Formats: sequence, C-alpha cells, structure tokens
Amino acid sequence: MYATRDDLTAYAPPGVEIPAEPEASRLLARASEAVELLTLTAVYPVLDDGMPAATEHATAFRSATCALALHWLETGDEHGEAGQWSSVSIGSINLTRGAGHTAAPGSTSPPDSVVRPLQLAGLLPGVITRP
Repeated sequence: MYATRDDLTAYAPPGVEIPAEPEASRLLARASEAVELLTLTAVYPVLDDGMPAATEHATAFRSATCALALHWLETGDEHGEAGQWSSVSIGSINLTRGAGHTAAPGSTSPPDSVVRPLQLAGLLPGVITRP
C-alpha cells in the first residue's frame, strides 16, 4: 500500500470525513492497486519490499493514492461507473449510456489530481526526465 490513513487524513482538505479502519485501509489498498496499474510499465528503483526507493517516487505514489481515495470519497463512485450514464431512471428502468462511451464499467480515466504527481515524477509514459 502506498499510503496510510494518516497520509490520507493529512492530504484531505478540512471537512472531508476519512473512514475509520479497516475501511480506510481497504479503500487505500484499492487506490494503491489502481495507481500500480497506471504505472505498470514505469521503470524506477525499488526497495527489497517493492516500494519505490527514491523519495520523489514514493511521494508521487502516496499523493496519487490519496488523491484517488479522496476522489472516491467525494464522489461516492469507487467503481467509476457514475460517469458512464447520461440518464438513469428507476421506475420502469431506463438507462442511457453517455454519448460515445465505449469503455467497460470501472475503466474511466483517473482524475488529473491522480495523474499529475505521477507525471511530474516521470512515472507515466511520455514523460521526459532529467538524467
């Protein structure tokens, strides 16, 4: 896991309710998995436990994980399914998928707040870094 409940509490703006354990750890574990998928092809030094060795990389992973967990807390959409519908009805069930939506449920793009720290640390494709 790239972040702890304490990290998430420090990252979140005032007024955001951070869930108690074990829910916070579950949420952060899922967010860590999602961040790991984003950086699957990234090349960076790691410690014996597989965690990023460079402080810059560890900070980026922690920030991205907290940003995603916070996004899920704010939107209530941990599975990324809300944005795929332009209309939903309950009576007689009427669902309308957003125009041009072809992605599978849960495969929406992460928010900029998740991508930005990873890009700045050179952990995402297409990023030029200094030697």
